[in-house]
Amino acid sequence: MSLIQADGTCNLKSPQNESVTLDWRADPFVSLSDLTLVVYDGSGGVPYHVHTLLMAYGGRKSKFVLEQIKNKSSRVRKRVGGSQTTRLGGRTDSDSNSTSSGPQQQQQALNRQHSDSAEYQVDIYVPSLAARYMPLFLDYIYGSTLQLTTDNAPPLRYLSNRFDVRDLHREVNSRFITRDLEPGTAAKYCAMADELKDYELRDRSVKLLAERFDGVNISTLGKLNPRLMRSLVQSDRLRCGSVELSEKIARYLRLRDEMLEDADKAERIDGPNSEFLSPLTDEDYYWLTHCQHMPEISPKEALYYLSYGARFPQVMAEVGSGSLKARCLASSSKPEAMDALADHLEGNGP
Repeated sequence: MSLIQADGTCNLKSPQNESVTLDWRADPFVSLSDLTLVVYDGSGGVPYHVHTLLMAYGGRKSKFVLEQIKNKSSRVRKRVGGSQTTRLGGRTDSDSNSTSSGPQQQQQALNRQHSDSAEYQVDIYVPSLAARYMPLFLDYIYGSTLQLTTDNAPPLRYLSNRFDVRDLHREVNSRFITRDLEPGTAAKYCAMADELKDYELRDRSVKLLAERFDGVNISTLGKLNPRLMRSLVQSDRLRCGSVELSEKIARYLRLRDEMLEDADKAERIDGPNSEFLSPLTDEDYYWLTHCQHMPEISPKEALYYLSYGARFPQVMAEVGSGSLKARCLASSSKPEAMDALADHLEGNGP
């Protein structure tokens, strides 16, 4: 006998007629788990001992899990070739009709039970970022109240789509992200959505950043990889003057260098770290400084771009009035450039 509560929790009666609360965190034998959910993230699989009653039929059910169970049940029925065998907790109709309890029959029953338990396993692959939030996702399925934040909303949104939990998707997307996505958080949403391959959320974040770029604190953009930063500056929604844009991109490049240096130190101490970081390529530098969106370079940053460009000879070898070198030289002749150079030589500038 079971009773599903309004909040999604559920109690069962054990064979000893004791009340059992379904809890995926508890010992699977004690909690009467009848389904193993194995989550793969590219570095191995993590098993979660869950319950069909809540995962497939509860108030916060997963349609993905339900379909997986239905498909497995269908394959089992086909495999028995039309015999009147119904699996229920490792028992069959033939078990209940059998009057013999000899060693051979007992072994056959054990073999059938092992086969049945193997059927009730659902495998799923998710990105590592989403896999870290599986415990929080399962807590929600089992009736817990979510405490949504900017950090957990993108992975929970991904899991709500992957597992097809519509109520969770509405709660995360419509009730939280819609209010929380603003210039101060958009870069984090963009980077996390890109890692999760949630392209709709990523593009939404890029659009917001582009439209409000003149008011965005550049320090929040540090975790955007060069590919995402290129998408931002090349967006037709970009609202930022050329001189101001050149100053923001210069600050972004300095910030990326600092982060890469810190990551190199961390790698020597703690092992590999790929946290959103990847060095700029010639192509990245070319498009981040393209004359289409940056026709004029800030005099304060002209010498910096020339110096930084030494890393990218293909870009600096370009000729013509629209080349980065030509734009920097034109800007460096202005009085502000001389002031910036003087500050740099005196140790007061970047």
